[in-house]
Amino acid sequence: MAKKISVIGRGTVGCLGVSHFLKYTDCEIDWVYDPSISTTAVGEGTTLSTPQSLQNNLNWFWKDIKEIGATPKTGIYKENWSRYKPSYIHPFPVGNVGIHFNALDFQDKVFKQLSKESRINIVEDNITDFEGLDTDHVLVCAGTPKNKEDLVEHTEIPVNCAYVTQCFWDYPRFDYTLTIARPYGWVFGIPLQNRCSIGYLYNKDINTLEEVKQDVQTIFEDYNLNPSDITNHINFSNYSRKVNHTKKVAYSGNASFFLEPLEATSLVLAENVFRLSYSTWFEDWDINIANQAYAREIYDIKAMICLHYLAGSCFYTPFWLQAKEKHFLSILGI
Repeated sequence: MAKKISVIGRGTVGCLGVSHFLKYTDCEIDWVYDPSISTTAVGEGTTLSTPQSLQNNLNWFWKDIKEIGATPKTGIYKENWSRYKPSYIHPFPVGNVGIHFNALDFQDKVFKQLSKESRINIVEDNITDFEGLDTDHVLVCAGTPKNKEDLVEHTEIPVNCAYVTQCFWDYPRFDYTLTIARPYGWVFGIPLQNRCSIGYLYNKDINTLEEVKQDVQTIFEDYNLNPSDITNHINFSNYSRKVNHTKKVAYSGNASFFLEPLEATSLVLAENVFRLSYSTWFEDWDINIANQAYAREIYDIKAMICLHYLAGSCFYTPFWLQAKEKHFLSILGI
């Protein structure tokens, strides 16, 4: 008898989760979401694996990609991260690209496509008791965990706020993600077809929003961008779950982790959670092995992020001095 999987959440990770298990299992899938809760438009840049998943799991091609406001991502441009090499680009291999995309358009397109599938049941509900749900397995892709006792907080990562501004344009001016170190943190730039999303990551305990708003003007001027009134100020913490997998329930996306977006690792980590869940639910992997693999991936991504701060930037400011000090102490185990 085919099993039933319930996927909780209609955001980007929920969409990817439904498409993954529709592709790789013969399960009936209950796609559960609360229509009164708005999804968020975060995580609009990818690594190389996500476009491959879209083709494999959704049979998407560039025609479909363009319908979600997407542009090719040929690499990551880094500026001010070193006193010795002020700017450089981390290029992706020729013939391989990530994408920048409009998350809300992506969610709507996937939902419209998958809701027509015979094995998918759309359920509008607010579910909180995941273990008690009448289903074989549950993939939770909705909401930030409320119980902090379930989490490991990664305080080595020095940013905890983001100020995001949408800058509209007639065409994309570049085809890579911007990551620019600034005195109070760093700035990302995500080029879409009709807009560029500029986000300033900083630490609210060191610098103020007004300082960030003033400093980000430099980015608008340097890249000839016209900032709109559409802005968002996001407070966050960096965390992961102590236990992410059980025989019945697994967590992905913000329900599982949040690590700042310096290397656009959130979606590839979410997809790896799907693979670990598949292995525990359908290939009889030991739960401890899955949780150890999850913890190792979190550690590796966090280490990669922290190395950027440990190397420092061309700025000698309280933010950068504290960021470097945190990582020296972390390395020493203090």
